[in-house]
Amino acid sequence: MKNQILRYLMLVLALLIAAAIFLFSAENGEESGHLSDKIAEKILQIFGGADADASGVGHGDAVVSVGSVFRKIAHFIEYFALGAAFCGFFATFSISKLRCGIFSAGISILYAVSDEAHQYFVPGRNASVWDVLLDSAGVLCGVLAVLGVVTWIRKKRKDTAHSEKRSLS
Repeated sequence: MKNQILRYLMLVLALLIAAAIFLFSAENGEESGHLSDKIAEKILQIFGGADADASGVGHGDAVVSVGSVFRKIAHFIEYFALGAAFCGFFATFSISKLRCGIFSAGISILYAVSDEAHQYFVPGRNASVWDVLLDSAGVLCGVLAVLGVVTWIRKKRKDTAHSEKRSLS
């Protein structure tokens, strides 16, 4: 019963993450750039990289640079979460860890490709092979992280069951 609840929770989480990615990708270039600039401004305020009220050329370059780095980190994190959620879903089935990883990575990477194709048709956006590669790296890291946790949990359960069996003898 707990396994089925976890299965459905992980599936819902994966679908919510996919929907969020789709919505971010559906923003036109101007909306997306404006959001990145606002976040970059906040990052610069927090870390003191530039004065928030500055309007000089150096400040503009800093905002663009930080915004660009933020977008790449966001790509990685979104797809880390997607790969991890799908892996959590597939881990609830009685399949090998290899199959779990392949299914999770395959679905998530195909989604990354479809997301870039989607962006191609959004005004002011473009499709990028580099983004697919970055997304795929995020997916693989998320899948490997979950597989590591699953392996640790299964080993812990096995050790606990083995020690309980020994104490009964």
